[in-house]
Amino acid sequence: MSRWIRMVVGFGVLAIWIAPTAAEAGWTGWFSDENRNFVSCPRNQYANGFQCSGKYCDNRRLHCTGSIAFAEIKDHQGFVTDEQGNRSRGFGACPDGWYLVGILCTGRYCDNQHFRCARRISSYQRKHVGCSWTQWFSEETRPNAAACPAGKHIVGLGCSGRYCDNIRLYCCSPPPSASCGSGYYVNSSGSCSRCSAGTYKSGTNGATSCSRCPAGRYSSSGASSCSTCRAGTYSSSGASSCSTCSAGTYSSSGASSCSRCSAGTYSSSGASSCSRCSGGSYSSSGASSCSRCGAGTYSSSGASSCSRCSAGTYAAGLGNSSCRTCSAGTYSSSGATSCNRCPAGTYSSSGASSCSKCAAGSYSNSGASSCFQCRAGTYPDPALKSCISPRTCIRFKLYSNGRVYVNPYEKGWKSSWCNVETPQQRVSCRGRTLRGLEAYLPKGKTNPCEFSWKRSGRRFADGGVLWSIELIR
Repeated sequence: MSRWIRMVVGFGVLAIWIAPTAAEAGWTGWFSDENRNFVSCPRNQYANGFQCSGKYCDNRRLHCTGSIAFAEIKDHQGFVTDEQGNRSRGFGACPDGWYLVGILCTGRYCDNQHFRCARRISSYQRKHVGCSWTQWFSEETRPNAAACPAGKHIVGLGCSGRYCDNIRLYCCSPPPSASCGSGYYVNSSGSCSRCSAGTYKSGTNGATSCSRCPAGRYSSSGASSCSTCRAGTYSSSGASSCSTCSAGTYSSSGASSCSRCSAGTYSSSGASSCSRCSGGSYSSSGASSCSRCGAGTYSSSGASSCSRCSAGTYAAGLGNSSCRTCSAGTYSSSGATSCNRCPAGTYSSSGASSCSKCAAGSYSNSGASSCFQCRAGTYPDPALKSCISPRTCIRFKLYSNGRVYVNPYEKGWKSSWCNVETPQQRVSCRGRTLRGLEAYLPKGKTNPCEFSWKRSGRRFADGGVLWSIELIR
């Protein structure tokens, strides 16, 4: 046991403090009016026992126990004295729901006592229960101390006698904790408050706060649980409602954010998934709609871009899901919006990227899928559009000084003629005899009917000048 010991030295009194031993665990140090007139339990502990010694029981200490996270501690909450005229004479206590955790004394022989009290949030202003008094004790009794029954704590003190040296303890069980139903929590005043929107609390208990709804969930005020955000919406933690995914994004149920639609897909606002672009359209990522492919291009469904039509095919207009094959007698290059007709003297099969020239001795009209062979005794005309006989008259236009001479005999010139088989043979044309003169043909050519041609500024051996000559039908 530790205590204050008084010794008379000369005409004075010496007070000596003896520290408590390990065997006295739970007891505070001694306090009195003579020195160290205040004592308090360690943090989060409360008093459940009291002991005194010395004359008029003026050396005192507390026994402390428990482990409570107190929300508030206040001094001078209770007061007890033996002095006449004081309304608190003989008894003092902590407020309802509070625990006694310390004592300060004043006056001669420590006969005026002030309390230090602490409270838990859940017990604020709740009535003590199971309260009872201990037996009286003083420095004259044995034992000179008292303790509360198991499970109880000191709430107040009562005293009597001169200098308040006869003491007893007022012990109570902890007040019942406040308990609130689902969607409500115990506030700082010990009453129940609704959980705010975005939070929740389930069950009936003494919880002093509500929990935040996790991301992807939400709640209104007073909720016992959080609801899951539906597909096409999302929320961050603590949300009171879910937000709609914007166009070009989507979400599944319980999402904390929305995801962008991939290229080749799209969505409107509030979508739970993205839709594939139909054939003939395309999109980049995060698209709210698909764009149509331009003329000369195409796409299949779910495309992120459009492809050019290959040579031999075409796509007219917008939004083509495929390219059409050019028909026989036509052709196209890549990216074509239409097919071109093969010119006369050429041909093509379907899906051609170019036209082929008719073989020697054959002809075709424009847009032909094949060439026709000239029958025996005929040959293709210069444009390869038909076959002509050897005696067919071929006219030439001659140009001189801006004047056109249709009949070569107007100038007295002899002209070439179109007899492939016998180029030197004499034939009759409009009653005149024409003779083929090879000297008038381009170098290396013997038949002017094979092509349309022009020559200008050339002098011939006979001294005539041919400014320009054009073969016509």
